[in-house]
Amino acid sequence: MALTLGTNCGFVLVAPTDDPSGANYTNTDNRSHATRDTAPIGSVRIIEIGWWCDNATEEANFEVGVYTDDAVNNRPQDVVGTLSQVNAKGITEGWKKVIGLDISITPGNKYWVAFQLDNTATGTTSNTGTIAGQVIAQKTVQTALIDPWGASDNTYSDVVLAIYAVYEVATPAPKKVEEGGYASIDWIMKQREEDKPEPLPVVPRLPEILVLEHHLARIL
Repeated sequence: MALTLGTNCGFVLVAPTDDPSGANYTNTDNRSHATRDTAPIGSVRIIEIGWWCDNATEEANFEVGVYTDDAVNNRPQDVVGTLSQVNAKGITEGWKKVIGLDISITPGNKYWVAFQLDNTATGTTSNTGTIAGQVIAQKTVQTALIDPWGASDNTYSDVVLAIYAVYEVATPAPKKVEEGGYASIDWIMKQREEDKPEPLPVVPRLPEILVLEHHLARIL
């Protein structure tokens, strides 16, 4: 399976699970890498970031984050939200991910999804794929993601790295029936509660009414 934006790299709705089987990319450890993509229509936040580790290597910490786009210099710029800085890579190959993120994004804006991996005695590799217009930004000899990104040590054009960001979309409000749309059950029940008439006030009975009722009770 090749690397494909929206499936196993860049912004995705569902986290990938399969080996991307891309071209081997050596030496991801002791470095920071970022790949650029455009936030999809309706996207509101990132909840997970992951990257592909192509070989079994020693345990090491990794960090993930999202950056704004420095279009002038073709590189990441400022951190969006907060970085996730303490994550164990493990010693096996596979997707290395961080869940439970809450990074707000704006649809249509370009962002860089980044990760940094500490040094491993055995070089840790990943996968890349050829996609026109895509870019990988790299900073060498890095022990952490930094804010701002600053100058990249290397920039690779028309190629994408196996790193993804799972995004959530905005939940549309239910349309009212009179607007020609559909109403949810919750909305209908809420309207019923709001449309309930106010209870009639209790009017004190006049003495004459009470006497009449007494006489009628005796006759019956």
